[in-house]
Amino acid sequence: MSKGHIVFLLVFIFTLLGLYFFGEIKPKETRGLNQAQPQLTESNDFDFSIYVDTWIENLDSERSEIIQELVSSINKDKLSDADLEHLNPLVSELDNLNSGVSGYFKEMVAEINGDKASWLATGDRYANIIGIVENPQLRDAFKDRALKAFEMAKIIDSSDNEIEVRIANVYLESGDDGVMQGVQRLLKVIENEPDNISANMLLGKFGIMSGQFDKASLRLENVVSSQPQNAEALFLLAEAYRGLGRKDDAVNTLLKCKEFVDDAELESEIDAYIERLK
Repeated sequence: MSKGHIVFLLVFIFTLLGLYFFGEIKPKETRGLNQAQPQLTESNDFDFSIYVDTWIENLDSERSEIIQELVSSINKDKLSDADLEHLNPLVSELDNLNSGVSGYFKEMVAEINGDKASWLATGDRYANIIGIVENPQLRDAFKDRALKAFEMAKIIDSSDNEIEVRIANVYLESGDDGVMQGVQRLLKVIENEPDNISANMLLGKFGIMSGQFDKASLRLENVVSSQPQNAEALFLLAEAYRGLGRKDDAVNTLLKCKEFVDDAELESEIDAYIERLK
């Protein structure tokens, strides 16, 4: 099998996973992210608040007016419970427009509430878009803010391994030097909790993307043994088997995956993928 064909299949697989298992997140999240150019100082330091203000100013006049009115009602210098009256509708307004800007105001909600759930929601909002942002300064800003939010949640509940998995995912999404740090964090979670589903899933995905199909298959088999109806895990496991040359196992696993997929279009795509494997 040629390298080009392998790349094609990987793109095919992760596009399907993104569309079905996570919804059309990336195309939707990308809207508006790069419309406002980040404001840089002479030292190339990124000012996230200026990015937010610039993005809001560049909205169409009607929507911008609504959002600016809500923003002007918030006392950013001294947040209080009273600001939630304006922050909550503002976040709702922004959620489908620009996830980064939405995260900025979710962060304010978390600062007011000071609870684990709010910090996790903030971190998730930033983390979901790190891998799809074009501007490197903006991407780093999302990474730093996601890490801060998850660390705040971890201070509140240090026993929750899922927070550590979220932190590891941020490093994996950021790429470069952060990847190995993310992997090491996941391995530490596995050391303490061998059957942790989230950690094994991420390590399985990383194994596939890095060509370590043997390690990926072990991680994903662990997940499937605990959650035999986990369609995403089955799909990934099939790809790990394909990478190992175990085509029959790959096909059988894809057929099993189809049993738990309630989407005719995806079933058709899986059938097409099975034909490619034969």
